[in-house]
Amino acid sequence: LPLTYKLYQLTLTDEYGCSISDDILIEAIEQNGVYIPNAFTPNEDGNNDIFTVYAGQSIEKIIRLEIFDRYGEAVFGNYNFSPNDTQYGWDGKLKGEIMNSQVFVAVVEVLFRNGTSKVIYQDLTLYK
Repeated sequence: LPLTYKLYQLTLTDEYGCSISDDILIEAIEQNGVYIPNAFTPNEDGNNDIFTVYAGQSIEKIIRLEIFDRYGEAVFGNYNFSPNDTQYGWDGKLKGEIMNSQVFVAVVEVLFRNGTSKVIYQDLTLYK
Protein backbone atom coordinates (compact mmCIF):
# COMPACT_ATOMS: atom_id res chain seq x y z
CA LEU A 1 0.00 0.00 0.00
CA PRO A 2 1.20 3.51 -0.63
CA LEU A 3 1.29 5.98 2.23
CA THR A 4 -2.32 7.11 2.59
CA TYR A 5 -4.69 8.56 5.13
CA LYS A 6 -8.38 7.84 5.26
CA LEU A 7 -10.95 9.46 7.53
CA TYR A 8 -13.79 7.20 8.60
CA GLN A 9 -16.95 8.24 10.40
CA LEU A 10 -18.73 5.70 12.55
CA THR A 11 -22.33 6.17 13.66
CA LEU A 12 -24.05 3.87 16.13
CA THR A 13 -27.79 3.90 16.73
CA ASP A 14 -29.46 2.07 19.61
CA GLU A 15 -32.91 0.49 19.64
CA TYR A 16 -34.44 3.78 20.90
CA GLY A 17 -33.15 5.78 17.91
CA CYS A 18 -30.38 7.54 19.82
CA SER A 19 -27.22 7.99 17.78
CA ILE A 20 -23.61 8.74 18.47
CA SER A 21 -20.90 9.47 15.91
CA ASP A 22 -17.15 9.66 15.95
CA ASP A 23 -14.35 10.10 13.42
CA ILE A 24 -11.20 8.04 13.18
CA LEU A 25 -8.18 8.76 11.00
CA ILE A 26 -6.50 5.62 9.68
CA GLU A 27 -2.99 5.72 8.24
CA ALA A 28 -2.03 2.90 5.91
CA ILE A 29 1.75 2.52 5.84
CA GLU A 30 3.66 0.29 3.48
CA GLN A 31 5.68 -2.32 5.31
CA ASN A 32 9.04 -0.69 4.91
CA GLY A 33 11.01 -3.91 4.60
CA VAL A 34 14.12 -2.20 5.99
CA TYR A 35 16.41 -3.75 8.59
CA ILE A 36 19.00 -1.50 10.20
CA PRO A 37 21.16 -3.29 12.78
CA ASN A 38 21.58 -1.54 16.12
CA ALA A 39 25.05 -2.96 16.89
CA PHE A 40 28.16 -4.27 15.18
CA THR A 41 31.65 -5.46 16.09
CA PRO A 42 34.31 -4.19 13.68
CA ASN A 43 37.11 -6.28 15.19
CA GLU A 44 38.12 -7.81 11.83
CA ASP A 45 37.15 -11.37 12.82
CA GLY A 46 34.94 -11.77 9.73
CA ASN A 47 31.68 -11.67 11.71
CA ASN A 48 29.51 -8.57 11.92
CA ASP A 49 32.43 -6.31 10.96
CA ILE A 50 30.51 -3.98 8.61
CA PHE A 51 27.43 -1.90 9.38
CA THR A 52 25.09 -1.57 6.41
CA VAL A 53 21.39 -1.37 5.58
CA TYR A 54 19.44 -4.50 4.68
CA ALA A 55 16.15 -4.36 2.81
CA GLY A 56 13.58 -6.38 0.92
CA GLN A 57 12.40 -5.97 -2.64
CA SER A 58 10.22 -2.95 -1.87
CA ILE A 59 13.37 -0.79 -1.58
CA GLU A 60 14.85 0.69 -4.75
CA LYS A 61 18.00 2.13 -3.16
CA ILE A 62 19.54 3.74 -0.13
CA ILE A 63 19.62 7.47 -0.81
CA ARG A 64 21.89 8.16 2.14
CA LEU A 65 23.55 6.44 5.05
CA GLU A 66 25.17 8.82 7.51
CA ILE A 67 26.70 8.02 10.89
CA PHE A 68 27.11 10.66 13.61
CA ASP A 69 28.90 10.47 16.95
CA ARG A 70 27.38 11.66 20.23
CA TYR A 71 28.61 15.19 19.55
CA GLY A 72 26.84 15.34 16.19
CA GLU A 73 30.03 15.03 14.17
CA ALA A 74 29.74 13.02 10.96
CA VAL A 75 32.01 9.97 11.02
CA PHE A 76 30.75 8.21 7.88
CA GLY A 77 28.58 8.84 4.85
CA ASN A 78 27.63 6.96 1.71
CA TYR A 79 25.01 7.83 -0.87
CA ASN A 80 22.90 6.25 -3.62
CA PHE A 81 23.68 2.56 -3.29
CA SER A 82 21.84 -0.74 -3.23
CA PRO A 83 20.90 -2.26 0.12
CA ASN A 84 22.35 -5.56 1.38
CA ASP A 85 25.82 -4.82 0.03
CA THR A 86 28.51 -4.54 2.70
CA GLN A 87 30.97 -2.82 0.36
CA TYR A 88 28.93 0.37 0.87
CA GLY A 89 28.68 0.03 4.65
CA TRP A 90 30.78 1.40 7.48
CA ASP A 91 33.76 -0.54 8.84
CA GLY A 92 33.81 1.37 12.14
CA LYS A 93 36.89 3.35 11.19
CA LEU A 94 37.56 7.05 11.24
CA LYS A 95 40.76 8.19 9.52
CA GLY A 96 41.90 4.56 9.23
CA GLU A 97 41.49 3.69 12.93
CA ILE A 98 38.69 1.61 14.45
CA MET A 99 36.75 3.86 16.80
CA ASN A 100 36.27 3.04 20.48
CA SER A 101 33.08 1.39 21.71
CA GLN A 102 30.27 3.93 21.80
CA VAL A 103 26.78 4.73 20.58
CA PHE A 104 26.23 6.52 17.28
CA VAL A 105 23.20 7.68 15.35
CA ALA A 106 22.59 6.29 11.88
CA VAL A 107 20.47 8.36 9.51
CA VAL A 108 19.14 6.29 6.63
CA GLU A 109 17.02 7.58 3.79
CA VAL A 110 15.47 4.89 1.63
CA LEU A 111 13.74 5.15 -1.73
CA PHE A 112 10.83 2.76 -2.21
CA ARG A 113 10.04 1.26 -5.59
CA ASN A 114 6.74 3.17 -5.56
CA GLY A 115 8.70 6.46 -5.65
CA THR A 116 8.23 7.49 -2.02
CA SER A 117 11.09 7.92 0.40
CA LYS A 118 11.51 7.73 4.16
CA VAL A 119 14.18 8.90 6.62
CA ILE A 120 14.89 6.49 9.48
CA TYR A 121 16.93 7.30 12.60
CA GLN A 122 18.59 4.39 14.39
CA ASP A 123 20.90 4.14 17.41
CA LEU A 124 24.00 2.14 16.55
CA THR A 125 26.39 0.67 19.10
CA LEU A 126 29.95 -0.11 18.07
CA TYR A 127 31.45 -2.86 20.24
CA LYS A 128 35.21 -3.09 19.99
